Amino acid sequence: MSRLVYRSLLMSTALMGFMAAPALSGDIVAPPDDSLLFSALFGISAGIQDATRGDDDVDLDEGTDLTIAGYGMVSIPLGEAFSAQLDGQGELYDRASQNEDDPQGAYMLGGHLSLRDPGMGLIGIFVGAGMGQNDDAEDDGDGIGYIAGVEGQLYLDQFTFYAQGGWGDIIVDDNPEEGFNSGWFVRGVARYFFTDDFLLQAEVSYGEVGQYIDGDDDGEFWNWGAQAKMRLSESMPIYGTLEYRGGNYWTADQDGDEAEEHVGLIGLSFAFGVDNLFENDRRGATLDTPMLPARAAAWTETLD
Repeated sequence: MSRLVYRSLLMSTALMGFMAAPALSGDIVAPPDDSLLFSALFGISAGIQDATRGDDDVDLDEGTDLTIAGYGMVSIPLGEAFSAQLDGQGELYDRASQNEDDPQGAYMLGGHLSLRDPGMGLIGIFVGAGMGQNDDAEDDGDGIGYIAGVEGQLYLDQFTFYAQGGWGDIIVDDNPEEGFNSGWFVRGVARYFFTDDFLLQAEVSYGEVGQYIDGDDDGEFWNWGAQAKMRLSESMPIYGTLEYRGGNYWTADQDGDEAEEHVGLIGLSFAFGVDNLFENDRRGATLDTPMLPARAAAWTETLD
């Protein structure tokens, strides 16, 4: 991992600690009940993306561009211990590129099946269908494919530790030699609840593929980030979110193509079927689908 990645992680940790300080005197999180809940979360956010290329080929202009993101997730109990979850995420980047009038983006639909004990954790499997949209490509560069993997969570008082790992294949413009091509990925997430309605989260993802560009260039990818979420209204389940996300996308060809992105977002989210965020985390919609493969596919043509 580059020094810039380490600095970004340190800055994210410091930001989380600063934002958490006013909440230390808040409500104490109560232990969860045993029953699983039908619950849903929906959110939308907007912000800026700063993206740069790491070589001399000026395909990507330096500067900031608009980013809009949204997500939705629904958890459905299946008896006393099993649950299913459906979720969708999307990110639209008004990225300065070869084709400045056409935005780019990453999108993912996912499904999860889990065995859960709200007092201990869960284990499960997930599948997803995704697309990395890159309009630098001649035929719009839509990378459509799928991912699959295993996941688990561990609950320790106010901490939730979340791990995922899997395999994916998201190609670009129907070209099996480009995109997140038959690659693997891992993701780790840590959440801390200062109160039942004040959540801080940090995460990091890593992935590799053997054929990223032109059928023979290896790809290596990092995503990292931090998020704060706090309730804004006592009478309504409305939450404000503040988020930072970074990414590094690298190819092992002789040109050494590399790109970095840093994204800052502010948004709103809504919860249904639960009293607070902590209850939702342990008994409701607590899972999401990894976005790294779709983001990597979205960068393919820009790096080519």
